[in-house]
Amino acid sequence: MANPKSQRTTLIGLVHMAAKQCGQDEDARRDFLETLTGKRSSADCSIGELERVVQAYTDRYGWRRLMASSSRSARYGRLWLRSMRSIILQMKA
Repeated sequence: MANPKSQRTTLIGLVHMAAKQCGQDEDARRDFLETLTGKRSSADCSIGELERVVQAYTDRYGWRRLMASSSRSARYGRLWLRSMRSIILQMKA
């Protein structure tokens, strides 16, 4: 099971990410949060409340967490694969 503090921090980040990707500014995010939890700050929410907020962004706005395909690790992974492919082709020749 995940560390509750780490899980909570991750959920708070997801709430902020979802709000930003859905085009909400800080006031709109806080209003949405207050509507769902009665609290205006995600830091005051429990893990269950944060999960409910993330789910609400998914249900109401169609938001989904996207993994960045252009992240540094993905770029290096593709570069590594290309390099290995090139080395293998050279060895066969």
